[in-house]
Amino acid sequence: MRAIPRWMAILALAGILATAGPVQAAGSGASLPGAIITYINDPLLGAQRVHAFVQHSGPTLLFSDDPETVPGPGILYQDTVSGAFRVFFDHVDGAAEPLAFSVLATDRGTGPVHIRLGRVGEAGPSRAVLRNGQAAQHSWLASSGGATLTLAPGQTAFLDPAATPRTAQSGQNVTGILDATADGDILVSVVAQSRAVADLAGLAILPATLTPTGFIGRGTFPQADLRLTAQGNGGMQYVRVASPISYLRGFSAVDGVPTEDYGNYGVLYDMHVIVTAGRNEPLAAIFDPLGGAFAGAARLGIGFVPGALVNIPSEGGFSANPTSGILLGRYALAAGMPVNLHIQWMPPSGSSLPAALLLESD
Repeated sequence: MRAIPRWMAILALAGILATAGPVQAAGSGASLPGAIITYINDPLLGAQRVHAFVQHSGPTLLFSDDPETVPGPGILYQDTVSGAFRVFFDHVDGAAEPLAFSVLATDRGTGPVHIRLGRVGEAGPSRAVLRNGQAAQHSWLASSGGATLTLAPGQTAFLDPAATPRTAQSGQNVTGILDATADGDILVSVVAQSRAVADLAGLAILPATLTPTGFIGRGTFPQADLRLTAQGNGGMQYVRVASPISYLRGFSAVDGVPTEDYGNYGVLYDMHVIVTAGRNEPLAAIFDPLGGAFAGAARLGIGFVPGALVNIPSEGGFSANPTSGILLGRYALAAGMPVNLHIQWMPPSGSSLPAALLLESD
């Protein structure tokens, strides 16, 4: 489910001379990754903004979130792709009947096509939208793929043969992220059906609706990996992430109009934040959702190898609060020795954006 991102006043106020208080424990596990922590004051007041260098690369993204509430069987999004691609879908059954949601692949060429699956993460059906988004992202980050699907010319099959199509009852949400690579042209279709079958017969494209941004919530977007590099030098600093200036622009193959991935859902953020301090001091990295409710997952490591996989937050969801954040990790800085924080995450379905990465050292 798409949550409308919005800038909050705390970023507009950043730069005002104010001092954040020390971190306050929010439970016995407040020093562990994923813990919700609180401050005496808003930590972004007076924090120095660190500007990041952004590079786009990676697979083509097929984004399907419109119609968000599906009125009945039909094709939700569809486009022809080859090479590396990612499918991100998020929908709610809005019909009076159960709907089966799945992703289909059709060989559009004159010879066989081989499709190698990469990371896959799916969740639902459930009315717990935040939990679905977090579960899908966690399982996607944990998976490695490797299965291969071979299609004959004209053949249609489920893109992930090992996954059971998810049948939702009215009001339930389903969401998923699938990475794959095809060695030929295939038609990828996100569909809702009365009965899950690997067949497009009888399915029409369902109409989309404009979001408050003036775009529809589906389309094809190039380069769905975003590498973000920033450098900090100690003290209280923050890096803005998942902000509108970085949202992907693309084109809807079924609507024939330009569109925008408002929130960058389906975009992998590969973040390298290098922090160098002038003296020995502790460092806390804190994820601060600014737009509203949030529940996701991330890999946290040092250097160029992704590390441990944790939920953010570790339990339940997070409601935007200017004096709270989600702890990613605590580190020891040695004078003059850079520490490269490596964070991989993706804006999860159901959560609101933008966000900030807060770096706090004493």
